Amino acid sequence: MKRPRLILYALLLLTWMACETVVEIDPPAYDPELVVTSYFEPDSLWSAAIHRSLGAGESLDPAAQYVENATVTILSNSDIVDTLRYAGRGHYVSNSERYPVAGKPYTLRAQVPGMTTVEAVSAAPVPTPITEISLENLGEVSSGAPVSPEYKFRIRFRLEDPPGRNFYRFGIYEFRGNFFRRHSYPDLNLPDSVYQSIPLDAGDVSWSCNYSDAYRGTPSTGCPSCTCINAALTDQLFDGQSYQVSVTFSLDPSSGGTRNEVLLLLSTLSEDYFEVKRTLAEQAEQNAAFSAPLDIYSNVKGGLGVFAGYSNTGVFLPIPLDE
Repeated sequence: MKRPRLILYALLLLTWMACETVVEIDPPAYDPELVVTSYFEPDSLWSAAIHRSLGAGESLDPAAQYVENATVTILSNSDIVDTLRYAGRGHYVSNSERYPVAGKPYTLRAQVPGMTTVEAVSAAPVPTPITEISLENLGEVSSGAPVSPEYKFRIRFRLEDPPGRNFYRFGIYEFRGNFFRRHSYPDLNLPDSVYQSIPLDAGDVSWSCNYSDAYRGTPSTGCPSCTCINAALTDQLFDGQSYQVSVTFSLDPSSGGTRNEVLLLLSTLSEDYFEVKRTLAEQAEQNAAFSAPLDIYSNVKGGLGVFAGYSNTGVFLPIPLDE
């Protein structure tokens, strides 16, 4: 009698083990937060992008994330400097044509009915002076078309770093016809010409290729044959001192430029600006398959995003071609 009962018990046990019960668990409710993106500098009017954040598993619908009914104000201490007007697609722009002042802290406040009011504080640093600047023609590096040879150039300049912690970015630009106006978007009201970045040779110890390398103090010598669009550096090794920077680049002056000059643009960044760019660079370096995503820097209280200032120092340099 015991043997049949044991067989029946074993069959019941196997049947129970082979069955799976699927329990669906709804994700916890997610309340969207306001996301603010605003970079400002003394030569541009106030502007900001306001969006709603997405919960895990939600599909991206840009139109649904735009915030159209926000009240966005810029304050200095408790005084209202500007109230931004909605310009479409989540963007708000200056309504008074007042410009930021370098060295002055500002507060951005965004209010939306039914959502938490958000605030952020930042300032555009005072521009850093550039001295002892030179542009040298190092000679022809490729023939290409017979009428348009490419040349190698070197720019040397000295920045006068003020005391305290400072952050920098610089790039070199040439004035060219706007490709997008002529080819991609002929019907849009785009400028005829723009300044376009010139790739920089990543082979100098005086700067780094990205913000995360600059934060770690890593120079760009790891890949001498690589190029960078922008260079970054901090003053952790030359705080309050004069610092010489050297950079080389290649250029075909007759390949579409309309002016025989280049623009060196040095940006002095607020720490807020540098930190969001640094964390974005570090996230891009992570291997998504093996590493957890990094938190992106935010200085927006009550929400997400960044409100950050910067200032530019620009110098135009004639291109020397007769050397």
